[in-house]
Amino acid sequence: MTFTPKDSLTTAADLDGTLSDFDDNLNMLLNSDYSNFDHNLKRFLGFLRQDKISSSRIATLPHVDFEPWYEDAKKTVGGMAGSGTLSWPDDINEEMALRLSLLEYIFSKKEDVVNFCRKFMYAGTHYDESVQKFNEQIIIPFSIDFRKLLKKTPVQETAVAILQEPEIADSSKVFVVHGHDNAAKEEVARFLEFLKLTPIILHEQPNKGLTTIEKLEHNSIVGFAVVLLTPDDFGGQHGHAQQPRARQNVILELGFFIGKLGRPRVVALYKEGVEIPSDFRGVLYIPLDNQKGWKMELAKELKAVGMKVDMNLLFA
Repeated sequence: MTFTPKDSLTTAADLDGTLSDFDDNLNMLLNSDYSNFDHNLKRFLGFLRQDKISSSRIATLPHVDFEPWYEDAKKTVGGMAGSGTLSWPDDINEEMALRLSLLEYIFSKKEDVVNFCRKFMYAGTHYDESVQKFNEQIIIPFSIDFRKLLKKTPVQETAVAILQEPEIADSSKVFVVHGHDNAAKEEVARFLEFLKLTPIILHEQPNKGLTTIEKLEHNSIVGFAVVLLTPDDFGGQHGHAQQPRARQNVILELGFFIGKLGRPRVVALYKEGVEIPSDFRGVLYIPLDNQKGWKMELAKELKAVGMKVDMNLLFA
């Protein structure tokens, strides 16, 4: 698949349209099962190739020799399913280029996604689990980095001001990313209110005709994000017990806020036994313990980055 750069971006509206289309195609791909994965991957790669802004950004990525890199990776595959290692380069643009080449490789049928996962990240006996694992470890990291690259597209000076205006953080607001555990969500939200902060929960905000991703972006003007990793899904390596894990939208939003706010302003609260994402090293993970020790830890992290927290409230 060849990517050809098109005309350069001239308006902020063009960039907004590209970001919205990118998010729509990404969401469709992330919600795939094995039966429609190939079709949705084709749509995603087709967008990257045909959209003028996307193709121009791809043209800025460095050339990488995918075949030798992948051959070296296959040499690490042992007798156990999922034992292979993918050695990503330190340079983020080279990593993006390799991940994109891998998507093209899978799409071209040189490697089935299930066979690939059996080599490097086998998730279980069901094909749909392999698709979910591939999305988590290959597509989500690529999409987070590539979206940042899209947002670096040059725009006219007047449009830049419009794009930059909503980036100002509100130190009284905390976005709460959650799955299906309503009790945990409510407990965290009420604790934030106790600290006199404003919890932002996406489904409680007005839609205003926005897509889910647009609504997320619109409500992400916050000073901090708390991500709840609760056992809403299950998966695991072949031959091992299935392990509880958070839903994919939670993992995606974890990466989104790391990119938007920086790691110091993102904390993940997790329930015992839930799988901890390996691709987000450096994020603080705090257990949601029954003794409520997480409240003190979370308050300290909020205070450390300048959020308006009165620690005396915890001892009142």
